[in-house]
Amino acid sequence: SSCGGGGTCGLCKVTLQGSDIPSPKAAEKALLSANELDAGMRLSCQHRTSTNYEVKLHNEGVSDIALTLDSKRQLTPSIMELTFVSSEPVNYEAGQFMQFRIPHLNEILSRHYSVATRPHPTRFVFNVRQLPSPSEGVPPGIGSNYLCNLEPGAHVDAIGPFGDFQLTKQNNHTQVFIGGGAGIAPLRALIQSELAAGSPRRCIFFYGARYEKELCYRDEFERDERLNYIPVLSEVAKSDAWAGHTGFVHETAMKWLADENKDTLDVYVCGPPPMLKATLESLADFGVPREQVRFDDFGI
Repeated sequence: SSCGGGGTCGLCKVTLQGSDIPSPKAAEKALLSANELDAGMRLSCQHRTSTNYEVKLHNEGVSDIALTLDSKRQLTPSIMELTFVSSEPVNYEAGQFMQFRIPHLNEILSRHYSVATRPHPTRFVFNVRQLPSPSEGVPPGIGSNYLCNLEPGAHVDAIGPFGDFQLTKQNNHTQVFIGGGAGIAPLRALIQSELAAGSPRRCIFFYGARYEKELCYRDEFERDERLNYIPVLSEVAKSDAWAGHTGFVHETAMKWLADENKDTLDVYVCGPPPMLKATLESLADFGVPREQVRFDDFGI
């Protein structure tokens, strides 16, 4: 992965089984829950193989996927929606991601993008934030610009599915989704899957953006009466007609959470690294059990 084995992304989860499993390290205590650690889950980048234990892989169903771009549209000024099709069916869960192979000069780069809809065997929607050059002399984002400049009919190779950012098993908990920016992709997939269930659970979605024009899929979320959709804008001028919530999305979510039973919530978080960090810290401060919090760190 892009973190280079630094123990910061949590993508290399494995389960160690044996008589002498190594104690969890600081990176694992930060990224894995107590239940996961007790079950022998570790980050493979933090340990060496040993005859004292066996290593169980979590992504055994991963395979190569040949994708063809079917269509694209501009969702917001910075996020492009890309829809790909595959000739072969792929089995995956809502919330999982694919690893794209991006050709660049004489090498192949890897970039991760979550599927932005509930599972479909041969059709995959991704939200790609096109990263411009931050300053003169610095190139724009290689992976995002390559994908966003593709035209329908173009082919790209991917590997997947990866990840365990998935819905909890059926219970009576309220499903709370907190996201920002391109973190919309896996959260949208999770929300669609939950609402498509025979008896969907209560769903609350807090989504943060800087400006109103950056609210992805706003119409879709607003017209579904089964979803309590709460958009939050962080930068609103006095001349704007916005009458909704303002500030940081995690702060609005915490105000709502203050009146809720913390033990009956399942929380899913995905967004830019600063937003993710602030949200996870706030959830811990509010006493939401770690076992009931799932997050996807796409900022790697």
